[in-house]
Amino acid sequence: MRNDTDIENPGENRIQAEVHRALLEGQVDVALELLNSILSRDPCNAAARARAAQIFLRIGQYLDGQHNLSEAYRAYLRALVYQPDMGEAQTRLLEILPACLNSDGHRGGLPDSESLNAGGQLVIGIGTGRCGSTSLARLLSMQEDSYVGHEHPPILPWECDQSRFEFHCRRLKTMLSVKAFSGDVAHWWLPYLPRLLVQFPNIRVICMQRERQATIRSFNNIKGKGKGSANHWISHDGEYWTRTPWDECYPKYDVRTRDLALGLYWDEYYAAAINLAHEYPSNIAIFDISLLGTISGQERILEFCGYSDPVTSVPLTLNKGTIADGIFVA
Repeated sequence: MRNDTDIENPGENRIQAEVHRALLEGQVDVALELLNSILSRDPCNAAARARAAQIFLRIGQYLDGQHNLSEAYRAYLRALVYQPDMGEAQTRLLEILPACLNSDGHRGGLPDSESLNAGGQLVIGIGTGRCGSTSLARLLSMQEDSYVGHEHPPILPWECDQSRFEFHCRRLKTMLSVKAFSGDVAHWWLPYLPRLLVQFPNIRVICMQRERQATIRSFNNIKGKGKGSANHWISHDGEYWTRTPWDECYPKYDVRTRDLALGLYWDEYYAAAINLAHEYPSNIAIFDISLLGTISGQERILEFCGYSDPVTSVPLTLNKGTIADGIFVA
């Protein structure tokens, strides 16, 4: 008997059958290409995302068995991109993380509880986005005995998700047991800062700020124009704006245009950041994006984080005019 899904999505149902056949024949690349054909039309398609996550989980397990931990980590990471709450990928990713961070690779499991409570300095970068976040992550990772990622999966929803937050805390503590400085840079950390301050009382938070109109223009340039473009800041039915997995990572505003929503987002984001910086001046500081373009500016940022022998580089601009991110590159 045919169900509603078969009737409503016959083309998608056919592709899923082809995916299944490709996997039975060991043609993993073909299966992923077929799934991508669904996701290119509907990035939030739950069935296609779940199947892609399972494929990357199996790839990770195979590479794991071959002791190729770095590539296995990347595969588990891709699984979490498609299915953020996949427990199997989360667990194994944490287990092999220390070995991936250590060049000698001698540690393949989680550190013990004592070492998790020790460790180094946590550094978190925030900002609306389109404000130098990729460049900031690069600058922080250039420092000796330091690794700071950029938008490391799984994504964190704007409305706090305790389960994903706890996974990220476990990951950050694991990193801090290996590196003197560790962290992540992503706009989504702002609503989680009160929780992070409880977990990591000595945290350093770098908030990058770009001029309001320049931020709006930059978002508009990368999110597209007209029907089919992305709008993460307005709740919509997907008829005009395209739904994307990133929609959950931003607040929503009851306005008609993306420009208005972006303006409100910028206003509220930095109002909240300024209030937190006033409340926790030793933990949180706001820096203008222009500082990333000068040696003295980079030194100011690194000094606040606690780096005693800062490494600087000009030019440093990354991700200009693109939406590329800098997830784990070990």
